[in-house]
Amino acid sequence: MNRQAIHELLLEKAGDLRGKHQPLPYERSIFNHANSFHHAGRLCSTPVQVADGIQLAAFPAIVCCAFACELYLKALLTASSKNIRGHHLAELLKQFSEDEIFTICSIYRAELKGEQANMMEDVDRFALAFVDWRYIYEKDELELYVSDLIAFVRSLFFYSCRMYPEWLVKPNLLAELERVFPEEISCMIWLGRGLSIRVRPAPPTSPNVNVRVTFSGLGKD
Repeated sequence: MNRQAIHELLLEKAGDLRGKHQPLPYERSIFNHANSFHHAGRLCSTPVQVADGIQLAAFPAIVCCAFACELYLKALLTASSKNIRGHHLAELLKQFSEDEIFTICSIYRAELKGEQANMMEDVDRFALAFVDWRYIYEKDELELYVSDLIAFVRSLFFYSCRMYPEWLVKPNLLAELERVFPEEISCMIWLGRGLSIRVRPAPPTSPNVNVRVTFSGLGKD
């Protein structure tokens, strides 16, 4: 089948879909898009066994999670007819009421398992993570507590589901998004020119070690 035939078939199928299904509300469409990047972030943070050891796509995981945060915030703001311009997470979050922020903070603290956390301060630190880590090669040095970013994206997901139960998520995807992230990245430090440090929790088999540190450079982890 040539490209023209494929194009015509797609147009025909698109017409059938439009005739049978109502388009989603705009905020619901944004929420679904956020779920896709949330899921992608989780997949990228999952370690994979390769010939020379374990690898994971740490930088794409950060970018996907940061973008998912932005989209969750914009879905919620759109549902309340508020401004959704910009990538700055802290500025978007400031548009929520005190009660809304208090609820999200409660979920955030629970995600961090009782750690003394100030969500507003944490978000301010990674507010531009989507931009910064997407173009990380331009930076001389940058640090990110990835565990905080992951806690925030999960908090926004759970808050969205709580506030708008009609924003249904397919069962298989819901199960994936409800699962905790692999504890492979606690903190990332970019040192510039392809050099980075990944800090992660130590395994239970190493009770005397709190973290493991992996140095990356020259394309090899």
